[in-house]
Amino acid sequence: MLESLKKRWLEQADRLGYLGLTLLIVFGLMNVIHNLTYRQPSDGASLTMENGALVVVDSDFSADTSLQIGDVLIGIDDRDILTEDDYQDFLHEVTVGSRHLYQVMRGGTRYEYWVEIKGLKNPELLVYTAYTLSGFIYILFLFLVLSQNLSLYIHSRLIMFCLCVYLAFVFQDTPKLSPLDWISYHLSQLGTLLLPSALFSMALKQTLRDNRWLAFLQVVHWVPTLAGAFLTLILPPLLLSFNEEGMGPRVFSDILRMQGFWGGALVFLAVLLPTLLAEIRRSERNLSLFWAVSWLPYGLTLWKLEYPFSSAISGLAPIFLPLAMVFRWSREGRLYLGSLGKKGFVYLVVTLFLILGYFLFVGSFQVLLGSSIGPDGLSIVSGLGIMFAAVSYTALRHYVTDALDRLIYGERFEPLKELLDFSAINRADMEIEAFLTTICARIRHAFGVNQALAYVRGWDGNSFWLVGDADQPRLVFETLPPALLQGGLLRGAQVTAGPSAEDEEPLFAGDDVLAPIRVSGQLAALIVFVPREGRGLPPEEDRMLKSLLEQCGVLMENMELYENINQKAQSIMQLKEYNENIIESSRIGILTTDEMERAVSCNSAFADIVGAPRDALAGQKFPEWFMEYEETDRSAMKFGMNYEVAVVNRRGREMALDIRKTPLKTKDNVVYGTLYLVEDISEKKRISQQMMQQEKLASIGMLAAGVAHEINTPLTGIVSYAQFLIQDPAVGEEQRELLDLMLNQSERATHIVASLLNFSRKESQPKGPVDVIAVLEQTLKFLHHQLQKNGVNVVCLFPEEAAYLEGLSNQIQQVFVNLIVNAKDAMPEGGELKIEIRMRDAFIDLRFIDAGTGMDWQTQKHIFDPFFTTKEVGKGTGLGLSVVYNIVQEHGGHIEVESKVGRGSIFSLRFPRLRQPVPA
Repeated sequence: MLESLKKRWLEQADRLGYLGLTLLIVFGLMNVIHNLTYRQPSDGASLTMENGALVVVDSDFSADTSLQIGDVLIGIDDRDILTEDDYQDFLHEVTVGSRHLYQVMRGGTRYEYWVEIKGLKNPELLVYTAYTLSGFIYILFLFLVLSQNLSLYIHSRLIMFCLCVYLAFVFQDTPKLSPLDWISYHLSQLGTLLLPSALFSMALKQTLRDNRWLAFLQVVHWVPTLAGAFLTLILPPLLLSFNEEGMGPRVFSDILRMQGFWGGALVFLAVLLPTLLAEIRRSERNLSLFWAVSWLPYGLTLWKLEYPFSSAISGLAPIFLPLAMVFRWSREGRLYLGSLGKKGFVYLVVTLFLILGYFLFVGSFQVLLGSSIGPDGLSIVSGLGIMFAAVSYTALRHYVTDALDRLIYGERFEPLKELLDFSAINRADMEIEAFLTTICARIRHAFGVNQALAYVRGWDGNSFWLVGDADQPRLVFETLPPALLQGGLLRGAQVTAGPSAEDEEPLFAGDDVLAPIRVSGQLAALIVFVPREGRGLPPEEDRMLKSLLEQCGVLMENMELYENINQKAQSIMQLKEYNENIIESSRIGILTTDEMERAVSCNSAFADIVGAPRDALAGQKFPEWFMEYEETDRSAMKFGMNYEVAVVNRRGREMALDIRKTPLKTKDNVVYGTLYLVEDISEKKRISQQMMQQEKLASIGMLAAGVAHEINTPLTGIVSYAQFLIQDPAVGEEQRELLDLMLNQSERATHIVASLLNFSRKESQPKGPVDVIAVLEQTLKFLHHQLQKNGVNVVCLFPEEAAYLEGLSNQIQQVFVNLIVNAKDAMPEGGELKIEIRMRDAFIDLRFIDAGTGMDWQTQKHIFDPFFTTKEVGKGTGLGLSVVYNIVQEHGGHIEVESKVGRGSIFSLRFPRLRQPVPA
């Protein structure tokens, strides 16, 4: 309970102390502005009492006054001025710029003059500025002292000393005697009276330290000082009221003179003691030298000893002592400025600089322009000065903050600045071990330690592995300290850990600092280092380290998340590549469309089917990709539709496609597009047709063989009987004509039977080399008369080399005859028949190109069927192309037809080539 009350009281005391210090600073700034802007009212004359009258003894011509030396002042306005007190009371009441009617006696004659009251600057303003600068330097030093790790004794005396300097140097009253002047007067007197004892108290502590006479000497010099302060602050109203024969003012002056002598003696002793003892001990000579240089001029001023520029020197010299102490603390690494103290220090310095800059700015205009600047011009200049201060504030604050940090941390400023700058290592793809190595290097440079090690927590929870050295044994804790788990810093003496769980000897030294890095609330790593010179970290650096650890935890969490996400992304990419490889390797065209049936993506097989690049297909609908599109069959499936279409792709190739259309759905069964599976079944249909043709030919061949055998026997008899009867002389002319008709029809029937036998016959004789070009030329000679008669012009394109295949020449000739005769019949008005032979490595390609009537798609599907013909009845049997197809198949070749109505037909044949034919 008592501890709680004590802690609460100390917190309240700190708050009250900072509040009081803030009020003092505010009053100090108000007093400075008041003194810098105050102009003492003056009529330009100096008056004194001579023979019971106020006589002008001096006149300031720059004040443009009408008073002259020797004038006797009688009254001002309607007011009688008979004594100096009356005159001073009048000056205290008037304002600068007002005009008053003076009544004076000059040479025995009464005169009245209008006199304008002018404002005169304080002639000691430069000296006051020097004292003010020192006072604010000491209040800044006070903020620095408040944040240092000093003993209570030194801490309190430094605070007392800085406060006294601030009060004595900054506060000064003006003749205006406003409420602020009265406050400034009392604060200034208090600081001036207490400052020598505060300085001497510091000197005693610095020289005697823990000497037993120290407390006694402190009491000896503080008692007279406090008594004098009481007399000066409490008794003046009583002494001044006791004014018989001027005794009160004389007593008060004597008291002030005695206090000045006593203060000067204390200051002289405070300077002498540290200097002598530093020489005797031969230590801290630099500090004692600064001590003497700083405060000896002020002591001489208290003794009223004048020398050139004594007032300015005594005001500025005290600045050297706080600067020397700051330099000493910085060199020893003990300088620390808390966040509150640093902000107060920075803001106060910036405020002082801005105020000083403002008055220098305004003052320079006044010096350059003189009295020619009017009120309006002064307002404009003041506005410009305020704008200058506002613009300069941010830059000046950054500059002062940077300069203060450089002063505090010295060579460690840049490493400390870099410590919390993660811009160079804030990368999620950075490895954790490399990241921890970088953090250790930054801690070494920033905190000035020789070694900093990083340990990563192992999978078992209580073991840690040294980063960057796999050969080192792991660090094992018997039980993890709760403070580490909660993110607190520990000393090595507070933990027990070794290379193994059974190791009882601690691995860490007592001064080692263990700094935990936590990720998602769990301990993930340890940073271990030894502070410089075995001391702990100052509070500011301690906060920086904790902030560093928190940010490291966040970055390590990001690294772990990135690693997990990267692994998942790699797995997804591998799966995606695998799926894409499957899709790309598929021989079936795959297409996906959006809800508007416009293409989104497809594989290479689909692009090959369409005959266009993938990019050209995006955004188009399905039928738009083909030059011609005709649906030939449709059927419904369980999850979509199945189509068979005949198309012409963008390369002009005619194709038969099998299309399966299926809706694309999400896992929530929402349709967001369509999946097309497209297969080119042209070759499959061709092979299927060939197989069907083979089956047809086989079945018809068996039928034809039986029918031909059965028909041939009676037909032979009919022909024989008809020939026998036609030779009989008894047969009449009419009967003879009937017999000729019978013979013609019998010959036609015989021809049909012969065709059926040729269609069904499987030659068993051995095949041999066949000169294709020779057989074709012989066929053309044989059909030359018919072709010429029908106006058919044959154009032959033959290669120079011989074209041989293995087969039967009479069957090959039959193929040529049927194709040439069909071409002739397809061109009833005549035309051109082009025959091409091209040699390939392993094949012989033949093309019969006519300019006939052509065929439609349905006709092309059945031209190789037996008994299918488009000729008139009696002009074709429908077996010619079936025989051709059969012969081509027997010779290991294949035949195709391309035809369009009105554009002619192209019959393409391909036979295996015989490389080295053996002569027959």
